[in-house]
Amino acid sequence: MKHINEKQLLKILDRYNKGTASDEEKKFLETYSMLVNNETDITDVLDEQAIKSNIKQLIDANVGEGKLKQKKVGKKIDYRWLSAAAAILLVVAIGYLKLDKKPALAGRPQANPQTITPGGNKAFLILADGSRINLDAAGNGKVAQQAGISISKTASGQLSYTVSGASNQGSASAYNTIETPKGGQYLVKLPDGTQVWLNAASSLKFPLAFSAKERKVVLTGEGYFEVAKDKSKPFRVMSGNQMVEVLGTHFNINSYADEGNIKTTLVEGRVKVHSAAKTNTDLILVPGQQAINTGQLMSLNANPNIEEIISWKEGSFQFNDSSLSSIMRQLSRWYDVDVEFVGQVPDYHFRGRISRDTPITQIFEILKTGGLNFTIEGRRIIVRD
Repeated sequence: MKHINEKQLLKILDRYNKGTASDEEKKFLETYSMLVNNETDITDVLDEQAIKSNIKQLIDANVGEGKLKQKKVGKKIDYRWLSAAAAILLVVAIGYLKLDKKPALAGRPQANPQTITPGGNKAFLILADGSRINLDAAGNGKVAQQAGISISKTASGQLSYTVSGASNQGSASAYNTIETPKGGQYLVKLPDGTQVWLNAASSLKFPLAFSAKERKVVLTGEGYFEVAKDKSKPFRVMSGNQMVEVLGTHFNINSYADEGNIKTTLVEGRVKVHSAAKTNTDLILVPGQQAINTGQLMSLNANPNIEEIISWKEGSFQFNDSSLSSIMRQLSRWYDVDVEFVGQVPDYHFRGRISRDTPITQIFEILKTGGLNFTIEGRRIIVRD
């Protein structure tokens, strides 16, 4: 189906109500009707001319929040019409089309009735003595006290370290670790005031008190850092075989093992990226640049998509010509599911932005419009082309 305009959409809607719509048209309408509130009848507040005016504005805008564009490499398939049509349906699907009156759309069955919910503020804190605290279950307020350091949890999902007394000399050698599971994220404020946002399936190891010469932490997975300035103590992040050194800056490190490389992206300030590999040289980044470390080679990406890279911290998925396999890895970590591809992984690429609060079944409904099929078996997702 080609890019549709207002007249074409209205014809499709008319054919649907008359029972003469094609299978492709029915699939489109049924898919996107799931994205709206089935109990709202906007005809109560909009007349037909107002609705048509909104349709035109949405078509002109072309792309709205939560919509995906898709292309399949090697084939001339154009799904750009999905963005405009999906946005249109958010305005008119219920009231103007009366889709809520049709039983087939009101309660479309899923492959598995189990609800897979989005992730949230979940993490475990491992203290220096090996004690393990479930921060999701712990109450707000003080959760631990170590060597003159008070550790507290806020209602907004932040772990804060505050010097509450004279710390002893051993605090620099006593380490804590915060771990987020699949489906978790957390914000931790370190003793020096540095803030670190941890993405799902990640961890940060750090001392109770930094040494007199440096501030060193160890990251696995993905983290976004806003480092407190202290020229006398460089802040160093160890991740895989590389070290990032800063004085005070904002940057993101993605070091998931299944991504195949470590990507360090600078948002503000200045950092030096050092790799332990003998074939690599250090890279000094300025804002808007990214270092890509494959383990053997280090390269510079001078124009990364910063908005896409840090979208997870802002509560959304953003895809900029992202491959299906990359998207499924992100969904796997955030929704705590395992993904299995049947046959060869389809070479699909997507563009768009979706809230991380979106139910995973709604994301699959959007992706399915391109010909993909998703089966949910417990917490296992089976993908077929």
